[in-house]
Amino acid sequence: YEQAEIESSGVSVVFEIKIPATIPSDGEEHRVAIATQKFDGKIEYVTTPKLADVAFLKTRLTNSSGAPILGGKVNVFRDGDFIGDSHVNFIAPGEDFDFYLGTDDNVKVTRKTLVDRAAENGLFQKRKGITRKYETTLENFKNQPVKVTVLDQLPVAQDASITVRDVKFSDTPVQDKDTGKLTWTFDLAPKQKKQITEEF
Repeated sequence: YEQAEIESSGVSVVFEIKIPATIPSDGEEHRVAIATQKFDGKIEYVTTPKLADVAFLKTRLTNSSGAPILGGKVNVFRDGDFIGDSHVNFIAPGEDFDFYLGTDDNVKVTRKTLVDRAAENGLFQKRKGITRKYETTLENFKNQPVKVTVLDQLPVAQDASITVRDVKFSDTPVQDKDTGKLTWTFDLAPKQKKQITEEF
């Protein structure tokens, strides 16, 4: 089909469709092809094992089309197969955006609690303490290397009488001190297994 011509006047965009289309007036939704756009991006996996033991396939794209991408529902296909629907927000020309392509069972994520212990000490002034240790395992069952970003969070004390201490990691993450957000990024070779531990 002939693609639409895009005219931008700064505050508005007009998609001028050259080929007429017949849309039945039956009160139902109908779709008409306007244009095809191709974006190059890098594929990586993102997981938050604390919330779900799955790895999400994500690509980072740049809207290089010269026109905005209108927000709304999108159907997602991977390797020619329909895998579900998603949603995109309005994306301006030149803007970078993340697009998620569902989960991949070939990148396995498991998280288990190694230590969850509570204790109380102090003779006159009682102090309560909780010790926790977690282990996250990543496994790449694919025949090619993959990049995996692991997200987690340390508790952040909002009260001066509470402290988070004795923090230890098997692999040092990028840490946001204000929110407690932890980020690890690993390149996993085919069939490689990686374990990370965190405790406080």
